[in-house]
Amino acid sequence: MRTGRRKLAWSAAVILAVVGIFVILRAVSLRASLLAQAHKVTLPPLAGPPDPRFPGTVVWLTPQRFIARFKDDTGLYDLSAATVIPMDDYVRALPFAQAQRFEERYTALAQAQQNDESLAFDCYFAQSGVRALPDPAMASLLHHLPSGARVKALSHSRDGKRLAWLLWRHTQPAWETYLHRVVPFYKPHRQDTLTLCVSAPNGSGLYEIGALWVTGDPGSRAQKVLSANYSLTWLPDNRHLSFSDEATLYTVSVD
Repeated sequence: MRTGRRKLAWSAAVILAVVGIFVILRAVSLRASLLAQAHKVTLPPLAGPPDPRFPGTVVWLTPQRFIARFKDDTGLYDLSAATVIPMDDYVRALPFAQAQRFEERYTALAQAQQNDESLAFDCYFAQSGVRALPDPAMASLLHHLPSGARVKALSHSRDGKRLAWLLWRHTQPAWETYLHRVVPFYKPHRQDTLTLCVSAPNGSGLYEIGALWVTGDPGSRAQKVLSANYSLTWLPDNRHLSFSDEATLYTVSVD
């Protein structure tokens, strides 16, 4: 009788220990999530743009000033002054030479973003087998990505020294694998994640900044970030990235 009670108590203790380990490791995973590291950018109040969602295209001029394009409207956000100025009004107020330099700079930055978007599309379609790899350089670039990772967006830093990736990954958390080894009856769960990574321009030295769990809910944060993935862009300091989830703009350090 006592032996049976001891076995029952021992089994209960083991179950509680497993649950405790699960909770602790889950908390560690959450602390490493992308949004836990990101800084939410507080925007000046808007008068009411045509599209209430935050735009996908953001061009940072300085760490405190950026241009955001809506479907039918472009505004210059000055965060330090907490103001939003229509682009046309801002350019018209500048002397001709300054306006010309401003438009040239903005055009160059916007074109660089478009080039990155095109490259991301080429990578995605090449990985999906829809298109053949256009050149050996892209094959080498994709070779450095984790197995099974799919490119959703990428962005070159201003100084050309780093490359940011937004990857869709089907992974199994390492701690779940370890827990399965310790407690064989625990079945690991494979999980889709949207992962932000940074590498050298050729794809080497890839390391993870953070990730978001992906669910089938179209209203989930990861799905919203995914639908606005073209917002992935570098700040001028080449040490921070920004991204949005359709409603909020975030910045995150990569160092």
